[in-house]
Amino acid sequence: MKVQLQGVKGLERYLEQLAPRAAERVMRNGVTDLARDGRDEMRRRAAKDEGILRKAINAKRRRGKRGEARAVVYVTHGKGVKFDAYYWHFIEYGTSGYSAGETRRDAKGKSHGTVRTNIPSRAAQPFARPTWDQMQGDIPTSFARHLERRIGREMGKIKKVKP
Repeated sequence: MKVQLQGVKGLERYLEQLAPRAAERVMRNGVTDLARDGRDEMRRRAAKDEGILRKAINAKRRRGKRGEARAVVYVTHGKGVKFDAYYWHFIEYGTSGYSAGETRRDAKGKSHGTVRTNIPSRAAQPFARPTWDQMQGDIPTSFARHLERRIGREMGKIKKVKP
């Protein structure tokens, strides 16, 4: 899922006039703050009994092209990660039930039938998609709020530097 904000070029030009490096910082930090909001909401919506899943949801700034601000929200999984939530998609989308079997054999290896165990299905408990759907309408206002805060911080830094 990808979000592109339109109409930010005018704001960017205004910031560039004040301080080019500060403008880049403001945009990068604003996008990262927005990703952190998404991370926090996904953690809040994740199943309560899945503590590792909640800890595995992360937000991170990514390197983009010059003048481009990027950030991602992701779930860590695989070898070598601190919180391995490899099962996140089973919770997000649910599972279907199935029947698992084990063949009983005697000491000589002769088969004596199969013992079947029914594995129940698990209903979906979506946390990522509802967060995305909810944030779609909130992105412009939330981004503006983060930018306003970041611009205030940068202006404070500029005032301190200039006599």
